[in-house]
Amino acid sequence: MIPYLNYDLLKKINANSIRAGRNQNLVFRTLPIERDELYPVVFSTLHNDIEVRTKIILNSHGGSVLLDMSIEEFNLLPRFDGQNRRCMASGCDATEDLLPVEEGIFHDCFMCKTHVEGEK
Repeated sequence: MIPYLNYDLLKKINANSIRAGRNQNLVFRTLPIERDELYPVVFSTLHNDIEVRTKIILNSHGGSVLLDMSIEEFNLLPRFDGQNRRCMASGCDATEDLLPVEEGIFHDCFMCKTHVEGEK
């Protein structure tokens, strides 16, 4: 299962990262993100034996950021599974007629038929 963050959780964990003096955190005003999106964590590793360094996808063009968080925060992240799939296209809430996106870093992510056909 793939961990993910929504906008509010991303903002909260980022604030915690800054307060804790971690190396990788975000400047929100410079990010190409939307409040109603979900942001999958596509890579994670234990860092400095006390935190987790994550790579988070910001958009369907492969834009990503690194964010350091506590092990506890990482373990509490919600996870994508077969029950909560939805289209990853910006602003789309489709949960039916989903097709897997199998290119590049977007393994185990989905787009609805409308957006896949529109991408051609």
